[in-house]
Amino acid sequence: MPDHGYPVRLIIPGYIGGRMVKWLTEIEVTENESTNYYHYFDNRVLPSHVDAERATAEGWWYKPEYIINDLNINSAMVYPQHDEILKLSGSDGQKYTLKGYAYSGGGRKVIRS
Repeated sequence: MPDHGYPVRLIIPGYIGGRMVKWLTEIEVTENESTNYYHYFDNRVLPSHVDAERATAEGWWYKPEYIINDLNINSAMVYPQHDEILKLSGSDGQKYTLKGYAYSGGGRKVIRS
């Protein structure tokens, strides 16, 4: 355990570790959003048409709808398995059921399309 959180491990439900500074030297509890540089400039996903210069000029870095707090949608296929060969001709009515799973963060539902 010493390499992974000793003497205290901080777990915040709904927040992924890849977006948070790992080596804590202090903890500050505030009523307001952090003004830390990384919180604004490394913790956002902006639309593809917004470059860094435009984001700075127009204040995009501070728009809450672009912050990364929750897990993005993740999914995996379970069947067919890796290297599995399916012998389906398509003309004889054979069917194969694909299986997998998907999940997302923030309590949002995964919607099938």
